[in-house]
Amino acid sequence: MNPRRLLVLPLLALTVPLLGGWKFITPLRAWDITDTGPNGTWPIEWHTGNVVPNGLDDHEEKWALTQQSYDHWRDDVPCSPIDSVRGEDITNGNQGFNASGLTTLVFNDPFNDLGTSTLAAALTYRSNSVVTNNGYVFEKVTEAHIVFNDWVRWADADEVSDPGCFNQRDYMSTTTHEIGHTLGLGHSCEDGEACSDPLLRGANMYWSRASCSDSRRLPNDDDDAAINAAYGVSVDFELEPVGSESLVGPAPLTAEMTVPAAFQTDVTEYQWNFGDGSEHVITTSPDPVEHTWDAEGQYTITLTILGNNADCGGEYEAEQRKVGAVLVCEEPRPSFDFVNEGDFTVGIVNTSDLGAFGCITDFLWILDGDEGSALRTYEPTYTFDGTEEHTVTLRATGPGGTTDFSLTVEPTRQSAEGCNASVAGTGSASLIALLGFFGLAGLRRRRS
Repeated sequence: MNPRRLLVLPLLALTVPLLGGWKFITPLRAWDITDTGPNGTWPIEWHTGNVVPNGLDDHEEKWALTQQSYDHWRDDVPCSPIDSVRGEDITNGNQGFNASGLTTLVFNDPFNDLGTSTLAAALTYRSNSVVTNNGYVFEKVTEAHIVFNDWVRWADADEVSDPGCFNQRDYMSTTTHEIGHTLGLGHSCEDGEACSDPLLRGANMYWSRASCSDSRRLPNDDDDAAINAAYGVSVDFELEPVGSESLVGPAPLTAEMTVPAAFQTDVTEYQWNFGDGSEHVITTSPDPVEHTWDAEGQYTITLTILGNNADCGGEYEAEQRKVGAVLVCEEPRPSFDFVNEGDFTVGIVNTSDLGAFGCITDFLWILDGDEGSALRTYEPTYTFDGTEEHTVTLRATGPGGTTDFSLTVEPTRQSAEGCNASVAGTGSASLIALLGFFGLAGLRRRRS
């Protein structure tokens, strides 16, 4: 089963990453839930094309699955005010999606540019007026459109989970995802983006879907946080002393967490988890909280708030995660080995302890103390003119400081299986990551 992209059209392609994992589309846009009216206002009135999507049984199934997809953003997200109502079907022709005040779902690929791996795409129209919620300023959405690839064979959950399924796609899962885009949500993770957090990979707003699978049908906690940031109850916090979204420094590292005033309404309890196994801190006020991380590592801070809000039906809980927001680094621990490759050529094998990802930002190779012609790479190769001994120094730099490590190398005319230096190696995953980071590998230098 090959994953397939849920494409977002160019107008929606840019997203703003927020440290909870979820993203908004940029420029930020959202519906105004205080509006009332039949078209382009609240509740969202949606219309489907007057054909049945390929693979579905009839119009009734099309309408039912589409309504359930909208309902997922209302019923399965705590405190969500999302609402919708079905309008009459429209002609399923290529109307060009000109601003009409209608929100539509059509099934004949009117743009004629959805590739065979693209399941669906979304487009929103927005006005010059703005909507403000939880400290975010959004451009007001007035209508939205979703177009489905007419070459895709769609199915319901029972069919795609059946052992006899062949290359069918879950209509409801895809529709829920595209509705998320029309509500202003970006992908939790993009294609090619590092996405180690299972919460982000399991979100409905993850970038892809597999055939014959009904996974990610419902919004998860990451999707919930995005909807509540745009429309409901949300929470956020800032890191001090830098006042930025992330903090990097040497161990031990102390930081202060502050909850902005925009997120302090109706909160009765603040629960802090600093991601290092320490005891949680619980307070009843938004006063700044200080914490110290002693050991090297990447840490996720989580703030959970409890409160009472009539719009949520009374008591509620909301959470903000800052994934990998704190990077604590000890002094670098550089080391290397070398191998005589013959013809007076020496190959360097970098065996440095890479520690937490990001704790080494630079490798500099200094030959015989000549810093002016040092090499900045992961593993150099040196070719000399003879068997004279040379001193190679590896200088590793990162947030925890700078450390040098030196070895004496003696080139030979004949190749050798090893050398008289013996140090531990490193994992291939970290090696690949660093090679990608530096973009330089296997550089050669001739020494006269």
